[in-house]
Amino acid sequence: MKNNFDYIKHVNFIKYFYAFQSAFILCALLVMIGGTSDFLNNYSVLETCISLSISIGIFYGIKTSRGWVVILVLLISYWGIIDSFLVFLGKEADFLEKLVTRSLALIQFIFEIYKLKIFSKLETKKYFNERGVTLIT
Repeated sequence: MKNNFDYIKHVNFIKYFYAFQSAFILCALLVMIGGTSDFLNNYSVLETCISLSISIGIFYGIKTSRGWVVILVLLISYWGIIDSFLVFLGKEADFLEKLVTRSLALIQFIFEIYKLKIFSKLETKKYFNERGVTLIT
């Protein structure tokens, strides 16, 4: 029973991470729409709206224990690993910018691996009643 309790703590941590991320993205979207930032274009607003929709969707799916959220989190985690790797390889920049972007990419990479570990477990599939395809074993 203790193992199941620890597992639920991990799932709740990921759920609250997505709640925080949704709130942060919403604030960024409001700043963009409010016109206080001149350097952003319509593509940035669209990209932010898509990110907000995905974050809210994952938060809702975890909160209501929907089966589809397991596949969505796994796919987003795979994409996050690829994205963090590409950022790590990144373009030429000065030392401080390279240090910050690569540090954030490493943090993102570690968190994506953590989500893959949690959401690829059999307990996750039982918790969310997921009977679909397994992407990682």
